[in-house]
Amino acid sequence: MEKNIRFEIITKDRLGITVIILEKIYKAEINLLSVEVFPKKICVKMQNMGDSKKEALKKQLCAIEDVVMVNEINLDRKSTRLN
Repeated sequence: MEKNIRFEIITKDRLGITVIILEKIYKAEINLLSVEVFPKKICVKMQNMGDSKKEALKKQLCAIEDVVMVNEINLDRKSTRLN
């Protein structure tokens, strides 16, 4: 079974930040599996990708104004939520 990648993206609370983040993932041609949006936090689950593509995406996301940090997270098998 292929491992999926999960990012927790910490942001400042700003209107439209989620759309900008999702646009970056779309333009990088990455298969997005799920998204959860919370105040100041966006969790995304994506199909596995190579390390260089993953690091490039992290850099692109961190370059977005009001993105504070991007963390790769693990999802417990019993968990139904990304956070």
